[in-house]
Parts: sequence; structure tokens; C-alpha cells
Amino acid sequence: MKIHVFGCSLSHGIWWDKFMNEYQFSVNAIPAGDNTTQCRRFQDLVINDGLHEEDFVLWQVTYPGRMGFRLSPDHHFVKKNMGKPDVAKNLHKTHYKNSLDNTTHLDYVAFNKEWYNTFYFVENVNQELQQLLYNIKIANKITKGKILVWFAQADMFADNTDVKFTDVLSQNNINQLPLNDSIMTWAKDNNVDMDKESLHPSPMSYKMYVDTKLKPKINEIIKRNR
Repeated sequence: MKIHVFGCSLSHGIWWDKFMNEYQFSVNAIPAGDNTTQCRRFQDLVINDGLHEEDFVLWQVTYPGRMGFRLSPDHHFVKKNMGKPDVAKNLHKTHYKNSLDNTTHLDYVAFNKEWYNTFYFVENVNQELQQLLYNIKIANKITKGKILVWFAQADMFADNTDVKFTDVLSQNNINQLPLNDSIMTWAKDNNVDMDKESLHPSPMSYKMYVDTKLKPKINEIIKRNR
């Protein structure tokens, strides 16, 4: 069994193999990643037959309203900026080659005015979240219920969307941690140590969260599905 991890930096920064060394992990999360990028990376996994019935999916929902772009290696922006370290660090190679052109595309975390403007004109948060729910439902079906959805922060949704989102998960019998157990909400409520920028929990705080919130639930789901 392999545990496939999706999420943003809050998932990317966890030492999964160190904190839970009894399992094998495949980390698909990227720093500052968005929910749409998670969906793209999940679809890559499925279309390349990388997700199996015996596997587990650990899916961390990040802040709605972020948007990443998938660019081909011959895209003008990629060609222009791959040699610039401050931009290239936000271009993340996909784990699989594109099935049609057999090249490795890149997921871009947008941090400049040009892409912010593009995002402004195409932003549709509710469609983004519906797409996320669709992909989570597919993951739940393939793994026969071996999935756990958890959240970056309890108050990151607007207009009561959190209730609607979690209701859809419940209606489809998809395992989830309560919103109050979202990692950043948990960190604030328990006043745990944070990193130097106060953007993520410290390694020891991560371990506490894994040990008390994620690991017991993962083990429970796996045991129930044997």
C-alpha cells in the first residue's frame, strides 16, 4: 500500500516517511499549491495507472482562491524564465509526462502581476471547489473508501461554503477531519511552535499533529477496510 499525498506547502513540508515510517508515501503536494493543481496531479496519477485499490489518499484542501497554471515546456513564459532562480523555484515539474506530447509539463505557482491579472478574469472559486469534490470522489471510489480529507484552516471558506463542502463529503461517505482540526487552526488553538516565518508549524509541531490527528484516523480507516 502506498499513501498518496495531495495539498499545498502544509503537506509538502511534512516528513511523512520519518513521522510514519510504517507506510510508503508518494507526495504530490507543492509549496503554495492550489486546489486546481492538486486535481491536475491527481488526474496525472489516475491516467498513468498510478493509483490502485489497495492504496490510500491523504488529501489536504488548501485555501480557495489560489490558482496555479500548468504550462508546457515550450510555453513562452517557461522559456523566458527557467534561467531566473526567483521565478524557476515556483515552476514545479510534473511526476508524469503528458500522454499526448510525451513531455514533462510544469505547474506554475503564480507570483507576478501578469498571472494575477489572468487569474482575476477567470477566477471561479465555487467551480474550483466542485472540481475538487469530483476528484476526491473518484479517489474515494478507486481506493474503496481509503481516503482522508483534511483542511489547511477552518475559516478559509466564505459564505457558509465550508458547511456545503463538508456536507458533500459526508453524503458520499468520504472520511474527513473536522474543520476545527484543520492544521493551522489546531496550531493556533494549541499555541504550538511555528517556523521562522510563522507560516507553518515547526517540525516537532508537525509531528504532534500527525501523531494526534492524522495517524490515528489513517490507521482506523485502513483497519476498517481490511
